[in-house]
Amino acid sequence: MHTKTFCLAVPWMALGGADRCGLDLLKLYSRRGWRTIVIASSHNEYRHRKRTEFESVADKIYYGKDAAPFLCRERPAVIVINNSHEAYLQIDAIRQASPQSHISCLIHMILPAPWDFESSIKRFEPFIDSVVTISRRLKDELVTFGIDANLITPIHWFGFESVPVLENVTTNRPVIVCPFRLHKQKRPEFVIDIAAAFRRLGGDALFKFVGDGAEERNVRRRAGRFGVEEMIEFCGCQDFADMPRYYAEAKALLCPSIDEGIPLAYFEAMQCSLPLAVSNVGAVAELVPAFYLIDLRCEREEMKYARLLQNHLQSRSSHVSEIVRKRVAGEFSHKVWARRISGLYR
Repeated sequence: MHTKTFCLAVPWMALGGADRCGLDLLKLYSRRGWRTIVIASSHNEYRHRKRTEFESVADKIYYGKDAAPFLCRERPAVIVINNSHEAYLQIDAIRQASPQSHISCLIHMILPAPWDFESSIKRFEPFIDSVVTISRRLKDELVTFGIDANLITPIHWFGFESVPVLENVTTNRPVIVCPFRLHKQKRPEFVIDIAAAFRRLGGDALFKFVGDGAEERNVRRRAGRFGVEEMIEFCGCQDFADMPRYYAEAKALLCPSIDEGIPLAYFEAMQCSLPLAVSNVGAVAELVPAFYLIDLRCEREEMKYARLLQNHLQSRSSHVSEIVRKRVAGEFSHKVWARRISGLYR
């Protein structure tokens, strides 16, 4: 019997949250016995050290901005475009090269230009079979852009495929994990304000940045100005497989970002019964209970984060953590996600 082919079109293979979603799709269809291929269109990122995870799953990886020649050769049953500008701009050529394919777009959040995927979808809608959003709110936003609601299916993602067994880790100081890129979107500098406010409340903790990025220098400088250098640790970028140990040693997760879809780290932390202190932005409220949310740039925002973290470290929110752990084990589980994805991409 002829083996079906699943094609993922991405700009790079850098394993941020969006790219990990693509990797999840490849793993699912590889396990189902499909041939899996990747078309990577942004050559500047070909040497990223995380691409090896894609290489371990994909049967073939093609590099180049022009997808048509690869698709003429492979004739995939399904093509999922995941953040690739180049693929959006040649969807008509992609359709011509592989007319039998189900062409789908995976959308994570509304982004400013040049990451203007919603306008690209509207422009090339006749060539697209489906759009998958990672939240209900994002579907509503795309509809306001004029995209046919019948084209869009919201499918929440998941954290770990199965809840990892966490080792009992003891630390000299309570750890607050900050698992995100050091980018302005995440407001890593504001973590310093929160750490200083936490200290003013009499608290002591180690704020661990798990991720790297261009803002690290500014974060270090701000920590120096606020005199909280000893409360900050930089762990650099880590593999997904290594994240359970950071959740195991932590007492809470902190992320005061200015915009999000729904970060995968939130799913993971909640699976591990780790309480959150995060900004109420994007579609985060579809997953995270209101008790864990702080409104963006509210009055005395840093102190509100500090007090919430204080509650977490004093185990005042343990009942909430157990409730959300059960929720992500059901409604937001890998099993539910796989069933919904498989029903759409056949």
